[in-house]
Amino acid sequence: MTNPIKKVRDHFWVRTHASEYIDGEMSPDECHRLEEHRSICPKCRQLLQDLVKTIKQLAGMKVDQPAPDTLADDVIEKLNTEGGAKSPPP
Repeated sequence: MTNPIKKVRDHFWVRTHASEYIDGEMSPDECHRLEEHRSICPKCRQLLQDLVKTIKQLAGMKVDQPAPDTLADDVIEKLNTEGGAKSPPP
């Protein structure tokens, strides 16, 4: 039986290191830890599948023109008006 505390700890660890795993930036021991947890955790398995899918879709996108200089400000403004988020301090 899997130790429930270890499972929870590894669950959060996988979620914070999924990108490193996909990018091949993990040590063999870290890969083993992630793969072991992935084999027993459907949520983390789905997270990794979704992340790989998203990366592939983004890689296939064509950029016809650069983003406007105001993009970051526009996104923050949109989040503030629709999401109730607060602006970062100046």
